[in-house]
Amino acid sequence: MELNQPFAGALVPSSRYGKDRRVQGVMVEVNRKLYLNESDATPLAGFDTVAQRVRNCCFAAMAACCP
Repeated sequence: MELNQPFAGALVPSSRYGKDRRVQGVMVEVNRKLYLNESDATPLAGFDTVAQRVRNCCFAAMAACCP
């Protein structure tokens, strides 16, 4: 796993970008092969597990930086 590879940055709503100093952005990239059948765009059997892991990681990161 590499930080900011192949993408860097985040998407922040333009209504908030540069207007509220409290707004920060985080972009989470998840490889579609982990949760999606790319041939027909149906979720794989492990979709819910992947979604829960991503949620847990995001909550843990927010708790660590924003107690």
